[in-house]
Amino acid sequence: MAIEDIKQAIAEQAQKEIVEIETAGQQKIDEIKSGWNKKIEARKEEIIGITKLKAEQKIQQTSFKIKSKNQAEILDKKHQLINQVYKKVEDKLNELSPTDYIELMKKIINRLPETDGKLISAKGKQGLLKKALGKSDREYKLATETVNKSGGFIFHSGDIDIDNTFPILINDSREQTILEVCDILFPAEEQNN
Repeated sequence: MAIEDIKQAIAEQAQKEIVEIETAGQQKIDEIKSGWNKKIEARKEEIIGITKLKAEQKIQQTSFKIKSKNQAEILDKKHQLINQVYKKVEDKLNELSPTDYIELMKKIINRLPETDGKLISAKGKQGLLKKALGKSDREYKLATETVNKSGGFIFHSGDIDIDNTFPILINDSREQTILEVCDILFPAEEQNN
C-alpha cells in the first residue's frame, strides 16, 4: 500500500468520523431542541391554565359585585316602594272625614291608661279631638297647646308621654305589618325561596 492509499484511507476514515460526529452532534442538538420545545409547550399550557383560572376568578368576582350592586338597587327600590305604601296610609288618615277621625281618636283614647292626664292635640284638630274625648270612656283634660302634626295627639300624664300622632301610629303599624306588606307587594319572591 502506497502512501497515497494510506492518505486516502486516513482521509476516508477521517471523513467518516467527521460525518459520524456531525450526525451525533445534530442528534444531540435535535434532542436538546425537542426537550426545550416540550418544556416550552408545557410552560405555555401552565401559563394558559393559570391565566384561565385568574380570568375565571375575575369573572366570578365581577359577577358577584354586579349581582350585589343589583340586589342593593332592588332592595333600595323595594324600600322606596314600602315607604310609599306607608306614606299613602298616612295620606289616607289625613283624608279621614270628621266622623271617621272622631271614631278613630275615640278608639285610641279608650286604649290609654286609666290615670289622670291630658291630651295634646294635633294642630287644627282640637275640636275633633274634644268630640272624640266626649264619646270615649276616659276623662282627660284637653291641653291648650298643640303639636305640629297632621293628626292624632300626645297623651301626657306625670312622667308618661304616649305619642299617638299619625307619624308615630304609622311607624308602630309599620313594625307590626311590614312582613305582610312585603308579602303583598312582592309575592313572587315567596315562591322563589
